[in-house]
Amino acid sequence: MDRHWRELIRQADPLVKSGDLEIFCPLGLPPESTRRAGRVRRFISKQVGYPRACRMLPKADVTHLLDHSFAYLIPAIPSGTPLVATLHDLAPLRDPGTLSPSQVRRFYRSALNLRAADLILCVSQASAEDAVRYLQIPETRLHLHPMGVDVERFSNPGPLPELPAGMENTFRILSVGSTLPRKNLSSIPRVLSRMVKAGIKPSLIRVGAPLPPSLKDEITALIGSGHFREFSGVSDATLAAFYRFSHAFFMPSLIEGFGLPVIEAMAAGCPVVCSNATSLPEVAGEAGLLFDPLDAESAAEHLIALANDADLRTSLTKRGLLRAAKFSWKTHVEQLLGIYRSLV
Repeated sequence: MDRHWRELIRQADPLVKSGDLEIFCPLGLPPESTRRAGRVRRFISKQVGYPRACRMLPKADVTHLLDHSFAYLIPAIPSGTPLVATLHDLAPLRDPGTLSPSQVRRFYRSALNLRAADLILCVSQASAEDAVRYLQIPETRLHLHPMGVDVERFSNPGPLPELPAGMENTFRILSVGSTLPRKNLSSIPRVLSRMVKAGIKPSLIRVGAPLPPSLKDEITALIGSGHFREFSGVSDATLAAFYRFSHAFFMPSLIEGFGLPVIEAMAAGCPVVCSNATSLPEVAGEAGLLFDPLDAESAAEHLIALANDADLRTSLTKRGLLRAAKFSWKTHVEQLLGIYRSLV
């Protein structure tokens, strides 16, 4: 979601400089990298600072709420201006995971405010279907508006961080993202175990939130501590380098609103093995190897096939590059401006 914010600003910059577009962000412009503030500061900002900033919004042609997580702010936004909201996912309503019942109720109450928007942009058909199912929002007020990828950026990797020399002779798997339960990362040991039994020597690179210690211990017991590394807060250039270095990008998620890393991996030339849950088939199309997220055996078989077949890896790389080219931030912003104009 933060990348979405930054890319909108970046792509709109020429229009801003030419005077054809003016953007006002009440919470400030997006930083190049997002750092999580302390819990107390976040609470005060969300419950006091953000609503105050919204109530003081100047008159605009269109107001756009970029993240459904802030739908609770909609009542604080001055009326009289067309309101657009982007819905990424309703994952807590599909599967609460570790959330308490009160947290789920709070999320639901906040999400219900999306009904007040004039138009809701859904990043995938799966998200649109959830809007109808959980929020009873009519399809006529929903518009499909997929995320994008900067192909040039992800096809030009930066230097690779230092990694154990032993990884060079392994089948390198990349995992990117958070460790939320819906990411289904607990399936990784079962997948790796099946690969090892098949005679494959896998290694795993994690970019994002560190794995829980117990899961990390399971993984290192299977493949060795020298074949597992974790990184966080990396730049796009470094992330692109990890995609390029890896033989496969692996995403076993149970729920995704869009699944941006899938299309980023394809843009970087990394074969994709991902689950067939929610939005991922929409994003991967026929350019990825899909599996039931509850079937670790099937996931492992795809990875084993990639490890044993260089031609398959080459084919998936080519298909992935063609697929990534269909998702452009430039097109995303051009369509968005068309939507704004239609509401003014």
